Amino acid sequence: RRIADHARAAAFCIADGVRPSNEGRGYVLRRVIRRAVRDLIQQGFPEPYLDRYVAAAGRAMGSRYPDILSHAGSIESALRTEEEKFRETYTRGRALLDEHLVRMEAGGGTVLPGEQAFLLHDTFGFPVDVTADILAETGRTLDRPGFERAMEEARQRSREGSKIAGDIFAAGPLARVKKEETGTRFLGYGPVPEGPDGSYAWDPGLEADSTVVEILRGDAPADALAAGEEGALLLRETPFYAEQGGQVGDAGFIESPSGRFLVRDTRRVEGFHLHVGVLERGTLRRGETVRASVDRERRDAVRRNHTGTHLLHRVLREVLGEEARQAGSLVAPDYLRFDFSFPRGLAPEERERIEAGVNRRILENHPVETRVHDLAAARATGAVSMFGEKYGDRVRVLTAGDSREFCGGTHCRATGDIGSFRILSEKSVGSGVRRIEAVTGARAVALFQEDRRRLASLEEEVERLKKEVAKAGRKAAAAAAPTAPSLEGALAAKRRVGGFELAVLDGTGAAEGDL
Repeated sequence: RRIADHARAAAFCIADGVRPSNEGRGYVLRRVIRRAVRDLIQQGFPEPYLDRYVAAAGRAMGSRYPDILSHAGSIESALRTEEEKFRETYTRGRALLDEHLVRMEAGGGTVLPGEQAFLLHDTFGFPVDVTADILAETGRTLDRPGFERAMEEARQRSREGSKIAGDIFAAGPLARVKKEETGTRFLGYGPVPEGPDGSYAWDPGLEADSTVVEILRGDAPADALAAGEEGALLLRETPFYAEQGGQVGDAGFIESPSGRFLVRDTRRVEGFHLHVGVLERGTLRRGETVRASVDRERRDAVRRNHTGTHLLHRVLREVLGEEARQAGSLVAPDYLRFDFSFPRGLAPEERERIEAGVNRRILENHPVETRVHDLAAARATGAVSMFGEKYGDRVRVLTAGDSREFCGGTHCRATGDIGSFRILSEKSVGSGVRRIEAVTGARAVALFQEDRRRLASLEEEVERLKKEVAKAGRKAAAAAAPTAPSLEGALAAKRRVGGFELAVLDGTGAAEGDL
C-alpha cells in the first residue's frame, strides 16, 4: 500500500510539472520516489516497476484529474528514468555502506561517522536519509551532527568568492535607497500605461529621462563617478530591462550634460535596477537628471529571440505533445536557449518539423499582443505559465498567434519581425531534460550564407577531385593499352602465299591516327 500511495503522489506531482531534482518540490518528489523504490527492492522486484502504477492511478482518478490521463506517457517515462537511476545509485552505495557496516561490527561500533555518510552522499550520490534508514534497520545510528558539519563545510567552500545579490541592501550600501524609494519604475514597455482592458499599445520603450538616485563604486555608495571609473547607477525610472525570466539585461548609455556612462549590463535586485558599467567621460553625480538610452540594435535582437522562444515552446508542444514543458531558457542578443522536459532526443524529422513550424508562424506575421490581467483572470485565458514561478497580483499575458504565455519580457511588434529561425543544436542537459539552441533574424541569415559559401567550396573541391580522377584514369588506361601496330614489324614477318608476299598488320586497339 505504501508503494501505491507514493507512486500515486509522484504521478500527481509530475502531472503538475514537477520533476525530480535536488531543490524544492523536485527534492520532495525525488525522496517520495526513492522511498517507493527501496520498498520495491526490499520486496524482491529486481527491475523498474513504479511506472506501472500510473495506469491504475489514471483509471481510478482520471475522471476528476484528467492530467493524469493526458500526461500518462511523460509521467511513466519520468518515473522509470528516476527509478533506473536510483537503482544504480542504490546498488553501488549499498555495497559501500555494507563495507562500513562490516568494519563497524568488527570493531563493535554502533554509530556511523558523519564524515563517512557525507562521503557516500557527496561523492557517490547515496542519499543520507537512505543511509539513516538502513542503519536504523540494523540497530545502528548515524552521527547526524557530524554529517551536518561536513555538509556545511562543503557549502561554505562553494560560497567562497561569491556574493549574494540581496546582500547589497543588507549592510548599508543601498539601505537608504530602500527606505526612500519603492523600486525602479520600468519604462521599457513604453510611456503609455495599459488601457482599461489591460491592453498595451506596442512601443519600443528605448529612451527616457530620469534621475540618478544612487551611485555605487564597488560595494560602497558614492557621491559621484569620474571618467574611467566603474560602478553601478540606480535610476528612479528606466527603459533598461533588468535580467529576469531568462532574458538578459539591456546595455546602452546614460548621459547628462557633464558625463556619459556606458551601461554594460542591467541587473535586478529587490525591485531595483542596477545599471552596471563605466563612466566613459566627464563626471556624473547623485541627483543629476540624465537621459537613458537603450542600445536599439541589441534590444531588437533580444526581442526577436524572446518572441522566437515563445513560438518554439508552442511548436514543441504541438510536435512532441504536452509533456514537452519549459524547464528554463536564456534569451540573449546572439542566440536563444530553451530547456524542456522530454525523455529522449529528437529524431531528425522532428527537428525539421519544429524548425518549419516556427518559421511558418513567422511568415504568417501574427501581431504580438500584451494584456495585463489579475492572476486568476490570466490563468483563465489558458496562458502557459512556468510551474513554481512566483507571480504578482497582476501579470502580463503575451499572445503571438496560437502561443499564449505569462511573460514580462520585451517582444517584437509582430512575429514577422523575427525574420527567420534556425536550430543550431539539440542535446540532453540532465535526466529527462533536453536543450535546444537556436538563432533568429540576421544571425540566422548569416549562418545560411555561411552554409552556402561552405557548400560552394565543397562543390569546387568535388569538381577538382573529379578532374584528377579522370586524368588518373586516362594515364592508367594508356599504360595498360597494347603497343601500337608497326608496319616495319609486319613487313619483317611477311610470308609467301601462292606466289605473293603477304604482310599482315593488326590494328586492333590502335588509335585512329596510328593507322
